[in-house]
Amino acid sequence: MKKILFLMLIASCVLFASVSAQSYNGKIGDTTITNAASPSYNLQVVGAKTNVTFQYVITKTSGTVAGTIVLSGTIDGVNYVTLNSYTLTDATASTAISYDYNGYTRYKVTITTTGNQVANYKIWALHL
Repeated sequence: MKKILFLMLIASCVLFASVSAQSYNGKIGDTTITNAASPSYNLQVVGAKTNVTFQYVITKTSGTVAGTIVLSGTIDGVNYVTLNSYTLTDATASTAISYDYNGYTRYKVTITTTGNQVANYKIWALHL
Protein backbone atom coordinates (compact mmCIF):
# COMPACT_ATOMS: atom_id res chain seq x y z
CA MET A 1 0.00 0.00 0.00
CA LYS A 2 2.86 2.39 0.82
CA LYS A 3 4.42 1.70 -2.57
CA ILE A 4 1.15 2.51 -4.37
CA LEU A 5 0.75 5.77 -2.44
CA PHE A 6 4.38 6.65 -3.11
CA LEU A 7 3.98 5.98 -6.86
CA MET A 8 0.78 8.05 -6.93
CA LEU A 9 2.60 10.91 -5.22
CA ILE A 10 5.47 10.76 -7.74
CA ALA A 11 3.04 10.61 -10.67
CA SER A 12 1.09 13.63 -9.42
CA CYS A 13 4.33 15.62 -8.96
CA VAL A 14 5.42 14.82 -12.51
CA LEU A 15 1.98 15.76 -13.85
CA PHE A 16 1.97 19.05 -11.90
CA ALA A 17 5.49 19.92 -13.08
CA SER A 18 4.62 19.33 -16.73
CA VAL A 19 1.44 21.45 -16.49
CA SER A 20 3.05 24.39 -14.66
CA ALA A 21 6.18 24.48 -16.85
CA GLN A 22 4.41 25.09 -20.14
CA SER A 23 6.36 26.89 -22.82
CA TYR A 24 5.36 28.67 -26.02
CA ASN A 25 7.14 28.89 -29.32
CA GLY A 26 5.31 30.45 -32.22
CA LYS A 27 4.52 33.34 -34.48
CA ILE A 28 2.56 36.12 -32.77
CA GLY A 29 2.48 38.44 -35.77
CA ASP A 30 2.74 38.28 -39.55
CA THR A 31 1.74 41.29 -41.60
CA THR A 32 2.66 43.16 -44.75
CA ILE A 33 2.78 46.90 -44.20
CA THR A 34 2.40 49.43 -46.99
CA ASN A 35 3.65 52.94 -46.14
CA ALA A 36 3.10 54.31 -42.60
CA ALA A 37 1.30 52.12 -40.03
CA SER A 38 1.45 51.05 -36.35
CA PRO A 39 0.21 47.50 -35.72
CA SER A 40 0.69 45.91 -32.26
CA TYR A 41 0.95 42.26 -31.25
CA ASN A 42 0.36 40.98 -27.72
CA LEU A 43 1.57 37.94 -25.85
CA GLN A 44 0.27 36.88 -22.44
CA VAL A 45 2.67 34.86 -20.30
CA VAL A 46 1.30 32.79 -17.42
CA GLY A 47 3.71 32.29 -14.53
CA ALA A 48 7.37 33.15 -14.18
CA LYS A 49 9.61 32.05 -17.05
CA THR A 50 13.33 31.33 -17.05
CA ASN A 51 13.76 32.82 -20.53
CA VAL A 52 11.74 35.00 -22.91
CA THR A 53 12.93 35.59 -26.49
CA PHE A 54 11.45 37.66 -29.32
CA GLN A 55 12.60 37.52 -32.93
CA TYR A 56 11.75 40.06 -35.63
CA VAL A 57 12.08 39.16 -39.33
CA ILE A 58 11.68 42.04 -41.77
CA THR A 59 11.50 41.31 -45.50
CA LYS A 60 11.66 44.38 -47.73
CA THR A 61 9.62 44.27 -50.94
CA SER A 62 9.99 47.85 -52.18
CA GLY A 63 10.37 51.47 -51.12
CA THR A 64 12.34 52.72 -48.12
CA VAL A 65 11.92 50.75 -44.90
CA ALA A 66 12.09 53.05 -41.87
CA GLY A 67 10.68 53.27 -38.35
CA THR A 68 10.97 51.28 -35.10
CA ILE A 69 9.89 48.08 -33.43
CA VAL A 70 9.29 48.54 -29.68
CA LEU A 71 9.01 45.68 -27.18
CA SER A 72 7.11 46.58 -24.00
CA GLY A 73 6.17 44.62 -20.90
CA THR A 74 3.62 44.99 -18.12
CA ILE A 75 2.94 43.38 -14.77
CA ASP A 76 -0.55 44.80 -14.21
CA GLY A 77 -1.84 44.55 -17.80
CA VAL A 78 -2.25 48.32 -18.09
CA ASN A 79 1.02 50.19 -17.59
CA TYR A 80 3.63 49.10 -20.15
CA VAL A 81 7.35 49.88 -19.90
CA THR A 82 9.71 49.87 -22.88
CA LEU A 83 12.12 46.94 -22.75
CA ASN A 84 13.78 47.32 -26.15
CA SER A 85 13.62 49.48 -29.27
CA TYR A 86 14.88 48.33 -32.68
CA THR A 87 15.46 50.86 -35.47
CA LEU A 88 14.34 49.70 -38.91
CA THR A 89 16.88 50.24 -41.68
CA ASP A 90 16.28 50.19 -45.40
CA ALA A 91 16.98 46.47 -45.81
CA THR A 92 15.78 42.96 -45.13
CA ALA A 93 16.80 42.13 -41.56
CA SER A 94 16.40 39.74 -38.65
CA THR A 95 17.15 40.27 -34.98
CA ALA A 96 16.38 38.61 -31.65
CA ILE A 97 16.06 39.91 -28.10
CA SER A 98 16.39 37.48 -25.20
CA TYR A 99 15.84 37.97 -21.47
CA ASP A 100 16.77 35.56 -18.71
CA TYR A 101 14.01 35.35 -16.13
CA ASN A 102 11.53 38.11 -16.77
CA GLY A 103 8.44 38.40 -14.60
CA TYR A 104 6.21 40.42 -16.93
CA THR A 105 2.74 38.95 -17.48
CA ARG A 106 2.14 40.54 -20.88
CA TYR A 107 4.34 41.72 -23.68
CA LYS A 108 3.48 44.00 -26.58
CA VAL A 109 5.41 44.43 -29.82
CA THR A 110 4.55 47.64 -31.70
CA ILE A 111 5.80 48.28 -35.22
CA THR A 112 5.76 51.96 -36.23
CA THR A 113 6.73 52.56 -39.84
CA THR A 114 7.31 55.80 -41.70
CA GLY A 115 7.73 56.74 -45.35
CA ASN A 116 6.89 54.81 -48.49
CA GLN A 117 7.52 51.11 -48.12
CA VAL A 118 6.17 47.66 -48.66
CA ALA A 119 7.63 45.09 -46.25
CA ASN A 120 6.59 41.93 -44.43
CA TYR A 121 7.06 41.76 -40.66
CA LYS A 122 7.06 38.48 -38.75
CA ILE A 123 7.23 38.46 -34.94
CA TRP A 124 8.15 35.24 -33.14
CA ALA A 125 8.09 34.54 -29.41
CA LEU A 126 9.58 31.81 -27.25
CA HIS A 127 9.26 31.46 -23.49
CA LEU A 128 10.41 28.61 -21.30
